[in-house]
This record gives sequence, structure tokens and C-alpha cells, in this order.
Amino acid sequence: AGSGGGSWEWAGVFDLNQNEHYVWSAARNTAGNYADADMKIVIVPASVASDAGLHGAETQATTTWALTPTNANNGGTLVAGSAPTSYRLNFDTRTWVSHFELSVTATGAYAFFCQHLPTEFENGFHYLKTEEGTDVEPVAQEVAPAPAPAPTPAPAPVPCPWSESWEWSGVFDFPTAGWYTWNAARNAAGSYADASMQLVLVAAPNSTSWGLLDTKSDAQTKWTGFANTNSGSILTVGNSYNLVFDTHTWTSHYYFQITSPGAVAFYAQHLPVEFEKEFHYLKDASGTDIEPGAQASVSTCAPALAPSPTPATTTTTRKGDWLGVIMGSILTVVPTLIGVLFIAPRLAGGLQTCLEKSLSIISAFASGVIFAAAVFLLLPEGLHLAGVGQSEVYQAWTWGSCILAGWFSCYLIAGVSKIIEVKSKASAENVAGDEEKNAEAGTLSTFGIVGPVLLGDFFHNFSDGLVIGVAFRVCGASFAWKLVGVTIAHEIPQELADVMILILDGKVRWHLATLANFVSGCSTIIGAIITYSVDAGQNAEGLLLAYGGGVYLFVAVTELAGHLLHPKSSNGPILKQFVLQFLVFIIGTVLMGLVLIGHEHCSAPPPVMADGSPAPAPAGGGHHHH
Repeated sequence: AGSGGGSWEWAGVFDLNQNEHYVWSAARNTAGNYADADMKIVIVPASVASDAGLHGAETQATTTWALTPTNANNGGTLVAGSAPTSYRLNFDTRTWVSHFELSVTATGAYAFFCQHLPTEFENGFHYLKTEEGTDVEPVAQEVAPAPAPAPTPAPAPVPCPWSESWEWSGVFDFPTAGWYTWNAARNAAGSYADASMQLVLVAAPNSTSWGLLDTKSDAQTKWTGFANTNSGSILTVGNSYNLVFDTHTWTSHYYFQITSPGAVAFYAQHLPVEFEKEFHYLKDASGTDIEPGAQASVSTCAPALAPSPTPATTTTTRKGDWLGVIMGSILTVVPTLIGVLFIAPRLAGGLQTCLEKSLSIISAFASGVIFAAAVFLLLPEGLHLAGVGQSEVYQAWTWGSCILAGWFSCYLIAGVSKIIEVKSKASAENVAGDEEKNAEAGTLSTFGIVGPVLLGDFFHNFSDGLVIGVAFRVCGASFAWKLVGVTIAHEIPQELADVMILILDGKVRWHLATLANFVSGCSTIIGAIITYSVDAGQNAEGLLLAYGGGVYLFVAVTELAGHLLHPKSSNGPILKQFVLQFLVFIIGTVLMGLVLIGHEHCSAPPPVMADGSPAPAPAGGGHHHH
């Protein structure tokens, strides 16, 4: 229906001058098409250029609209005069724009009634201009109201309680022929929701709930004689399959071809979303998700079995345990004071000389602990987190680059420190007896050892804090406190090794070494606070762990390896010393490996609704109905 009860979509009244020349234009849209091949237009003189004048011209417009219009081609002339006129504007297909001259025989108000909105034919410029190019706007205009949408038919009924042989059915529209893939993946626990799944494919009249209902009897007939089908097989519409999931990989794929556009209904033993992980269960050949036009499942009758709501309406965070976060992260810093508890009292009694003679043995132990911390904790955890939601190529190069960056940053620290040391020694030799400069050179020479140790310890502890904060935020206090205990367990031998290196190899006094180690350990608190209050993102956390792993690899196999291969002092035959180094290295690695027993990735709890109420659990949990 048009404006004012006519057949037009748009009407507008203009104040036009007979001494002016006007141009009515229609252009192709951004897709390269005219909105329509032609457009009917009626021009009626109005009493005044206003809403009242526009409505007053509707009677004549209705009469004129019923007449046969005059064809007007590109470059033709439209007349606005004392009598109503009617035209069919035929748009020029040879060019991107069509222009029509508008001749005004007498100055006054004129109402235009158009089959389409003139703005539908605008593309960068206005539809009505003067010969100078000035836009001419209507004084008043009306747009026909959009036609009322057709009433949506009520969905087909779903029988409750659920008594079907299948858990889920869905109908999909396939508008184009081509290949499609049905996917099933292992869940977060590393298992398929079931070892296999029965699936029936049935042609459907349409992709509505009524179309799905029409295929039900056919599906019931075919719900028998399921053929065992392995991953990589081709499915055909009208058959029954028992999809056997591939146990040698984390995902299984089944292919089927749509030879002509149409709808297909699927009937599945389980809900397909139970087998989703990081990608949809049905995709086309380009990887685009294919969603059902309608579906029915056991969760329709049993809301408790419905899939979890979308992230927009749920939350998995547990805020409010700030005391637990702070206390837990502080407890993980306690092992940094091990220098006071175990080393400081004994060094005063002359043990330092003995320890210096055993530097290669102590370095072997420290190398084992730190090497194991890198390969057992930081690098695997970093690889796991860095790859979440990313391709294998992206995961590999970002993770590897951060490891190299960690090692190289320590190399730069050691190299700069060595340059400073050499220059300081040269300066000291030029100024004989200058004890202050010699002392300064000695202090700078230790920076190449102390820097990487403290830097690596800082990032390792900071990464521990990130994990602890995430645990308290999304996993709950019970899991988080277990993680705090595991963290303390692997910090004790690591911090002991750090303090030994600082005191014996770095020549740092025990109280300064303990203080520096404590300050470095406080990064745990910083990391915990950050991830508890702000989601740092699993990829960023994983790359940070990889960087810390690179730092630890430098300390373990670059810095400390020199003491193992080229000891400054010997405690007996070289074979005996080599065996002792090997044994204590193994002890260090085994000790770190043992305390990491029970270490696991943090996983989020079942989500809750935005109002705090528990969210529905995933459908088919436990598969008690097999």
C-alpha cells in the first residue's frame, strides 16, 4: 500500500520555479545495479508546498496513477504543469546513471508520487538538483508504511516427556550444492562424549519445525541397521550410520555431498554439541558453520539437560575472595627467605669456603632443578596456553619466539655486564691502587650472573601468580589452594638453588641475596592480583610462561653449564667429580619432577547465570541412557 492509500511508496512536495532548470537522476547502487529496472512517477500541481498541499493532491494522484504512463528514457523530459502527468522512467542499462530533465511550466508547488523511494537510486549525490548542481529538497514528504509481516506459523509441537529413540533432531537448509562435513571432537578431558553415535539422514520438504516433523516417521523407519562408519567416510542422505570416532586423533570428520539445493534432517543418538570443541559440528567446504533451521531434543523437555547459555548471559568467574588471593600468593613467596633459614647461619661459621670448593656440585644441582622447572612446568604450560584457539603454526612460532626472546634477553644482560666488567678492569689497571674502582668492577662483573637469575625468577614467580589468580577467579578456592600448595612445593628447591647461585657464584652477601630473592618473589603477588581482577588471556599468559622458560634455559644450560664442564676447583679425581655432578643433577631434576605430581591445568567451573543462579548443565551428561 502506498502513502495516503495510493499505490506509491513515496510522495513529496517541492516548491519549483519556472525560470529554473531541474534534473531528476537515478544511479546504480554499490552492488552495480539499479534498485529496479524502471520506476513509475506521477506529478500533480499542489495548492501549497506543505503537508496539507501534499495530502490535497492525493485524489488527483490516485486518478492519474491508474492511467497508462508515458515512457521516459535516459535524457528525456518530464513536465510539471497545470495538469497532472504520469511517466515510467526507464533506466539506462548501458551506463551507471540516468538523468531526466524536469520542465516547470509555472512557478508553484508540485507533488511527486513515486513507485519507489528516490533515495534508493542515490549513489553519492541527490536525486533532484538544479542545473547548477544544487540539491532540491522536498518541503514535505511521506513514505508508505512497510507492509505488515506475514504471521509466523507456530512451531511444530515437541512431544513431552521425551520418548524418541534419538536425543536430538535438526533440519538444515542447503541452498547450494557442494560438500559438507559433520565433525566430532574430544572434550576438554581428552575423551569423546561417547565412542560412537548413531545418525540418520533424511530428505526434508523445508527447514522449518514442520518440515522436521514431516520427516519423523521416515526417521523412525530408518532407525535400525546402523552401518559402522569410520572417520573420513562419505555419508549419503537416506541412510543410517553408526559413526565410530577415531581414537588415534582428537577429532573425527564425516563427509556428505548435496547434489541439489534443499533441506536435510539429521537424527542423532546424542546432542551434536556434546562433541563440539573449538569448532561447530557441521560446516561447509569453506569452513562456514551451518546452523539448523529448526531442532528438537531431549533438552526441550528437560531444561536441566539443555546446553549452557551463551557467554553473553552467563559468567564463570568467582569474585570476592581477595583475601584468599593475597594470602595464597604471599605464602608462595615464603620459600624466597630460605637463605635466612638454611644458608645465612652456616655461612657465618666458615661453610662458605667449603661451598665454594663444591661450586660445580652445587651448580649441577641448581642446573637440574632449574632445567626441570623449565621443561616440566613453564614450557609445557606455556605451549598449552599459547595454543588455545590458535592454529598449530601460530602456536609454534609465537611459543618458540618467546623462548628464544627469554634466552636472548639474558644473553644481552650477560654481554652488557661483561663489557662493563672489562672496561672497569681496564680503568682500574690505569689507576693503580684505586680500590674503589676495583670494587666497582667486581660488583659489575657479578651482574651477568645475578641478572638472569633474578630476571628468570621474577618471570617464573609472576607466571605462578598469573595461574594462582586465574585459579581463584574461575576455578574456586578449593582448587586454587591446592595449586598454591603445588607452587610452594616446587618453589622450595628452586629458591634454594637461586640463593646458592647468588651467594656462591654471584658473590652477593647472604642478606642482600635473600632480600633480592624476596623482592623477585613478590612478583607472584603482582601476577595474582592482575589475573584475578583482569582476564589477561590464555594466549598472553602462555607466551609469558614461554619467555620465562627461555630465561631458565639460559641459566640452567648456558650459565651453570660452564661450572660443570670447566670447574674452578676440584674435590678429587675428575671421574669422581663427574659422577657426583651427574648424580646431583639427576637429584635436582627428579626432585622438581616429584613435586610437580598432581600439577594440572586450571579449568573453569560450570557457568552460572548473570543473576547468580546455576546455569543448566550440558545435555546428555553421563549418558546414563545408553
